[in-house]
Amino acid sequence: MESLKKCRYCEEIKPLSSFAKHKTLEDGHHNKCKTCAAIDEKKRRHGPKRQTILEHDRARGGGRYKVGATEYYRTSPVVKACRKRYMEKNHHRWKLRYAIKTGKIRRVPCEFCGSPISQAHHEDYSKPLEVWFLCQKHHIARHKFLKG
Repeated sequence: MESLKKCRYCEEIKPLSSFAKHKTLEDGHHNKCKTCAAIDEKKRRHGPKRQTILEHDRARGGGRYKVGATEYYRTSPVVKACRKRYMEKNHHRWKLRYAIKTGKIRRVPCEFCGSPISQAHHEDYSKPLEVWFLCQKHHIARHKFLKG
């Protein structure tokens, strides 16, 4: 049976699924139910600081202002050309990510210095699952070496 909790705002007793998660609180959930949180957020966004909030959203590309950027990236000839140019590389990167995610390939430390944080390096994109795992420093050095 699901645990119950009392909302501090509406004072109704509701199941824990009606409260957003919050890992620092004792029971792992907010003290305000999702309904009350939505009402408070609506009041805050349409209150006296509305202009400041909208400017913040615009600056970080949030909400409806993000639509313009999305449309640009969907229709821009420059972006389409880049996608077409790197389509094969991206396809092989996706294959590699899937292989790592499913456990077919295991990420290992850098093959030169043993750093636990490593990146996959393709010597040949026609072999998408043949990669070297290198730290960022050695990955950059490898590309510089290959460029000559």
